[in-house]
Amino acid sequence: MTANAVRWSALPLALLAFLLRLADEAGWYGPEPGSRVALGFLVPVCLPVVAFTLLVWWATRRAAVPARDGVFVIPASPAAAVFAIFGANLLGELVPTAPPGEEPGIVLDAFDWTFDAPMGALLLLFTCAVFLLRRPRLVLDAAGITVQHLFRRHTVRWDEIADVRRITRPPTIRLVLHGSAVFGLARESVDLAVGWLFVNPDVLQVVIGHYAAHPAERSAIGTAEEAARLRAYAADQAAWA
Repeated sequence: MTANAVRWSALPLALLAFLLRLADEAGWYGPEPGSRVALGFLVPVCLPVVAFTLLVWWATRRAAVPARDGVFVIPASPAAAVFAIFGANLLGELVPTAPPGEEPGIVLDAFDWTFDAPMGALLLLFTCAVFLLRRPRLVLDAAGITVQHLFRRHTVRWDEIADVRRITRPPTIRLVLHGSAVFGLARESVDLAVGWLFVNPDVLQVVIGHYAAHPAERSAIGTAEEAARLRAYAADQAAWA
């Protein structure tokens, strides 16, 4: 499953979050007003968010490395789409409903512009902006790794990488660079925040380490054959010789 497919799967879950919030506001389910915090807030938000989070986790562990125009592109994680679920849920406040104590239902006399509704709209706009930018991401080519942040980019050449380390929390791939130690204690490094990427961290660590240690293999980057090799590794989690 591609990052785009996972990202678009947030839409039906966002609709579910909106409908659950609307149903609560209209009084169609849950206990009496004033005592339905769990059903009125936690359920409409947590149910879609947990479902989407599990889907992102499952798809990320199986993510392939796609080849595109002679490069490998590690796309942005679709996890940011969770903001669309929160935003859609908050927009449920926008629909006017009968006040507590009256017959449950929707009252079509005026929109209820509460604080929640503008916040929901802002979250949806933020999600759309992230979708259009599709960043942060990594681009791997024969020269090195280009890290594309939201608004800037920088490149680490393969020959600059001395070691590749894994940090569990937060999920990070640390590229230790060649060069003199700083005060004899540490060397310069570049951290790749893999939590923002649609890639299995184990696979990314092995891929970067392999290309850093085997210059002759770098010319294969961006080819369909090399992409198939990476997919095979991701499928069986075997060590890449």
